[in-house]
Parts: sequence; C-alpha cells; structure tokens
Amino acid sequence: MKKIFKLIISNIVIANLISISAFAITPPKDWNNKWWNDGVSWNYIKDQKPVTGLQSIDNKLYYFDSKGNEVFGWIQYNSQWLYCDGERQELAASGWKNVNGKWYYFDSNAYMLHDTTTPDGYKMGSDGAWIG
Repeated sequence: MKKIFKLIISNIVIANLISISAFAITPPKDWNNKWWNDGVSWNYIKDQKPVTGLQSIDNKLYYFDSKGNEVFGWIQYNSQWLYCDGERQELAASGWKNVNGKWYYFDSNAYMLHDTTTPDGYKMGSDGAWIG
C-alpha cells in the first residue's frame, strides 16, 4: 500500500512540474515583436514564436540558439566568431571590445577580425586578439 501511495504522489509531483515548465516558457497569445523572459533566459518573440540564429532587433544584433534562448559569450557562427557580453546583452559590433583583458576588433556584421589589420592600422592575431 505504501508503494502505491508513493507512486501516486510521485506521479502527481512530476505532472505538476511538467505543467509548470510548459506554462513558464509560453508567452501570452498576443505577445509579438517583444522580449520575453521565461525565468531562465531571454527570448524575442516574432510571429508568435521565439526567433533563432543571428537577429537584428531595433538596430542591434543578437544571437539566439535553436530553442530561441539568447546566447552570451563567444559564439561560432558561419565559421566566424561573435561575442555577446552579458552586460549590454547585444553583440559587439563595429569597433574595439575588451574581453577578459584582451582587445578584439569586430566589423559592422559583428564578426571578430583575425589574422589581419584593423581599419585603424592595428594587427590582429590568429586568435583575434590585438598584437600589441
């Protein structure tokens, strides 16, 4: 009898957790072209679903994974590197960015330059960091 009771209770708990999780990630039906925080990460809702990949929103660049969650840190995209810092929550674009004490240069598409010279004449290494 105790085993059956424990089984019933555990099934009720699991069912409640599943329904709470489903509710937490579902924006309201009229939510469109707006930011949404599901309690874990940020998403941008367009046409009633989260966007994915590289997105331009209000003239700023962002990157979202395959589930629509905004991604922070270093991101490899189309064989190039992007960087999104958690403070500004947008991709570094068009200029210099200090990341963990190293300087990197990003073009207007938010791609990190490497193995080249920046438009203002500085050499960038194979890792993308400024060779100083």
